[in-house]
Amino acid sequence: MKLFEYIDRIMLIHKLIKESNTGSPEDLSKTLHISPSRLYVFIDELKLLGAPINYSRKSRSYFYTQKFEVHINLDFKLLSEQEIQEINAGFFSKINNSLLFLESE
Repeated sequence: MKLFEYIDRIMLIHKLIKESNTGSPEDLSKTLHISPSRLYVFIDELKLLGAPINYSRKSRSYFYTQKFEVHINLDFKLLSEQEIQEINAGFFSKINNSLLFLESE
């Protein structure tokens, strides 16, 4: 899954859970355009990161049992030759038009 698409889904799930407005798991999976089994993976991943998520059959919604926030930060930077060599990890690397491209052998 593309990184930004994944982040968008996590943020939407968080918003709906925070508002206790997810609907049933089936409803939420339709809202997110994913399968219910994939939704459960997202919920489990959030729980592993400490999200206090429960589901109410009465209100038919996921909710947080205590205040919880999601903050996702991405940093992009140009790498020095030394940094490139340090993270090489078996890949050939080259700098092309100020971007780093990693190519496998």
